Amino acid sequence: KFICEDESWLMVRASGTEPIVRLYAEAKELQRAKELIAIGRRFIAKA
Repeated sequence: KFICEDESWLMVRASGTEPIVRLYAEAKELQRAKELIAIGRRFIAKA
């Protein structure tokens, strides 16, 4: 879980039973949550 200074956060979680990685984000503004998900997708793509 990555917690940002503005109290928004992004969590990256791999499934224990399926070949799936889930991204969860929370922010005060919808656009910020979408930005965090995009960051998470880029992070996973580089892994």
